[in-house]
Amino acid sequence: MMSVGADIAGSLRLPASHCGLASLKPTQGVVPHAPASTVRSAGPMTRLAADLKAWTVLLGGQDDDDRYSVPLTENKSINQARVGASADFGFGPAVEPAVQRCFESVKSILADLVGTVRDVEAKAEYDPFIAIDDSLKIKGWQEYAGADPSLKCKTPDELFQWFKEAEDWTPTKYGSINKGIERGVAFCLELFADVDILLTPVMPVVNFHAEARGIDTLMPLRHSTFTSLFNQSGNPAVSICGGFDERGLPIGMQIVGKRFDDLRILDLAIELEAALDLFGSGKHQWPTTPVI
Repeated sequence: MMSVGADIAGSLRLPASHCGLASLKPTQGVVPHAPASTVRSAGPMTRLAADLKAWTVLLGGQDDDDRYSVPLTENKSINQARVGASADFGFGPAVEPAVQRCFESVKSILADLVGTVRDVEAKAEYDPFIAIDDSLKIKGWQEYAGADPSLKCKTPDELFQWFKEAEDWTPTKYGSINKGIERGVAFCLELFADVDILLTPVMPVVNFHAEARGIDTLMPLRHSTFTSLFNQSGNPAVSICGGFDERGLPIGMQIVGKRFDDLRILDLAIELEAALDLFGSGKHQWPTTPVI
C-alpha cells in the first residue's frame, strides 16, 4: 500500500510521524510533479520503510512537465558514511521527554548499525523558522485573496488571523524573508559540515489534538522545527516510526541525507527499521479506538 503526497514544510513526514508510518521527502526534483516548485516535494508514504525504496525508484526521474526535475542518482553505500544526530537545533519548542527518550534509544540502535553516531553540536543563533512561517503567510494570503468569494467565508478564523498580516507587506519585507530563508539554508550546511547523514526527531512533540491547528495558533506549523528547513535546502529526509510513548502513540524519527543521497538514506532507514523491530508479531497492536 502506498500513497503520494506533497511536502512543503513537513506534510509527508509530519502525518507519517502522527500515524506511525514511513515517508520520504526526496531531494528537490527527484520525484517530478506539477506545478514545479523549488521547495515543495512530492514523495511516497507507506506502512514501512521497506516499501519506500521501490516506490521512489518507480516515481523518480526527469519529466518535461517539471522543469526542476532531476534523475534519481546511483546508490551510495552506507558503509563509510559519517552519521550524526541532533535533537536540538537551538530554536523552536523544547523536545518532549517521551520524544527525547525515543530519540536516544533510536540513536543507540543506529550506532550499533553504523559503528559511530556523532553528536552534531551546531545551533542556530536565531530562529530560522520565522522566515519560513512568514513565507507560508504570504502563500496563505495569496490563496485567500484569489479564492472565490463563496469560499472565503469558510476559512477558519485562526488561519485567517495568522496570514492576514501578509496583506500589507512591502517588497522590503519580502526581501527580508528571502534573506532569512537563505540564512536557514546556510545553517543546514553547518549541520552537515562533518556528517553525511543526520538523525533527528520528526517533531518536538508526540502529537496534538486533531482539531488543533498545531501546537501554537500564532504559528500553526511551529512543530516543524526539524522538517521545514530541509524543504528550503533540498535535502532528502525519511521519516520512520522510532517507538511509542506510554499511551502507545507513535513517535517519528527522521533520517536526513545530503542532496541526491535519497537511496542511501532509504537503505539506512530500512536497516534501522528492521533493527528496531517495532511491528513484530504481538509487539504492537494498532489502536482501534481513539486514544486521548
